[in-house]
Amino acid sequence: MTRSEKAAGKAGADRDLACEAALLERFKALVVSAIEEGWSRDEIANAMLSLTQNYRLAIEDFETVNIHPHSTNRTIQ
Repeated sequence: MTRSEKAAGKAGADRDLACEAALLERFKALVVSAIEEGWSRDEIANAMLSLTQNYRLAIEDFETVNIHPHSTNRTIQ
């Protein structure tokens, strides 16, 4: 059983926290990778915030951003 399948029985904030926990290690690895590429912590935070806001907009109306929130295509245009 995957983590998302285990989380399926949870509701609301519990699912959000379970998702956050599932993403945490990959998030940390992404930050470390960006630091190693020479980006500052502020630049990384700003970029991630922008990406997150754009993804949120895509969820609300995926036509306003060039990414479908449930696409298996991981390329963002």
